[in-house]
Amino acid sequence: MSYQLPTPGPTEPLQPYDQTAPQSARGQLAYAASDVLDLGQGLGLNPGMKGLHELWGRKDLAIVRGVGYPYPDRSHFRSMAIWQSASPQSAASTGWLGRWLDATRRIRCSRSRWTH
Repeated sequence: MSYQLPTPGPTEPLQPYDQTAPQSARGQLAYAASDVLDLGQGLGLNPGMKGLHELWGRKDLAIVRGVGYPYPDRSHFRSMAIWQSASPQSAASTGWLGRWLDATRRIRCSRSRWTH
């Protein structure tokens, strides 16, 4: 299973720590390079994500950068709705994870004696 980690700002999961512009723009909110959990190529994880860093070290975690969707309109709110619903063409009343859980729950229930 995969999961997309949103990257909203200075507390984002991925931290560029060897670039002067992002560091200086964040001021006191920026993590020191020595605190960031190194992933290589000037990128690291937020210091609070030690578990993900361990997965990275075991090669059980992949990070795909620069992912987008067709026809972005530069609206943060619409972008978040698209990422959370996996429905770029129209508004959806449910999120992708909820739909996946609903679908796999039916499969699991049909294979077990439990009823839901």
